[in-house]
Amino acid sequence: MAAVLNDSEPTARLRQWSNLEVAAVVAVLWGAPTGPHPSIHTTGFPYERQSAVLARRFVRSVLEQWNLGRLVDDALVVVSELVTNAVLHGRSAGTDEADPAIGPITVSTAFRTGVVGLLVEDHNPQAPLARSACPNATTGRGLPLVAALSTAWTCRPTRNGGKGIYAFWRLDDPSFPPSAAPRT
Repeated sequence: MAAVLNDSEPTARLRQWSNLEVAAVVAVLWGAPTGPHPSIHTTGFPYERQSAVLARRFVRSVLEQWNLGRLVDDALVVVSELVTNAVLHGRSAGTDEADPAIGPITVSTAFRTGVVGLLVEDHNPQAPLARSACPNATTGRGLPLVAALSTAWTCRPTRNGGKGIYAFWRLDDPSFPPSAAPRT
């Protein structure tokens, strides 16, 4: 089961990676903001239900380019859940759907030796809340699925006032998560 890495959760919760380690992984994957890294792919999707389908196609394509087919099934469920949550809850309260100033849902994938990251950004600053779903409920299982299918996940504020939800998969490299300063 993945570690849920959110600063608001109780510190007594067992974590696989510390928040410092997650910050280092984010820095390693998405690097310095001065330029793109060749192992990062980013695209945007509208706030529409079909975006989850499009995001799955995008993530599948990228993972196959990287010869990481073994992650495809889990990553597709994770991106589908996160994009669906963004479509349903990702706009700030009071925003007009037709407002062109509201940008798209952004999906990024990043890969460096030892770890793959998936980032879904939306425009609502409110962090998602994991909840228990009733057996016949049709919603409420997204974050537990993300936690079950990834090594770790976290939510961080974005520069545009929204949030980014990161999911990580540790590959067969014992150097991740990094324990010291991020490598560049």
